[in-house]
Amino acid sequence: VLWELSRGCPYACSYCFESKGERKVRKFPLERLEKELDLFARKKVPQLFVLDPTFNADHDRALKLLRLMAKKLPDAHYQFEVRAECMDKQLAEAFTNLSCSLQIGLQSANPEVLKNINRTFERKNFSRKVALLNDYGLVFGFDLIYGLPGDTLPSFKDSIDYALSLYPNHLELFRLSVLPGTALYEQAVK
Repeated sequence: VLWELSRGCPYACSYCFESKGERKVRKFPLERLEKELDLFARKKVPQLFVLDPTFNADHDRALKLLRLMAKKLPDAHYQFEVRAECMDKQLAEAFTNLSCSLQIGLQSANPEVLKNINRTFERKNFSRKVALLNDYGLVFGFDLIYGLPGDTLPSFKDSIDYALSLYPNHLELFRLSVLPGTALYEQAVK
């Protein structure tokens, strides 16, 4: 099941249209999500892909939802997109109560390249947060995008090396897609 818990994103990455216009997240009520989990449990849904672009952006809501998933549908496998910077021990521990995999949009480990797409990156903090995932034995992977504005082959290789140094279970490499409706599309000429 592709499962949507909210719409929108609090971040404004210039390659993405999730936060185009308003940078707010519209959350489905927890009562609705609980009923949906009850339905999934009755139907014995084996796998759920949570569509939220940043599941853990709201720490307390993420904890409530993880506890609800573990209670209502503990035998399913879940896939989440998370932000490493929002991770802490409490969330990492809560993820261990589910069969799940976490996908983290690193995109690049080059702060200048990330600045060009309206993202920030603090290497020490990112590494420390990802170390929690390894400490708790969680399955996780990184997304990297090649062809970002200002990136070069050597800096992209450095991003791959950095990502692999954090011991992910997998690495996804994507070519930049300049999508209509994104800030990057509007700035493509320059």
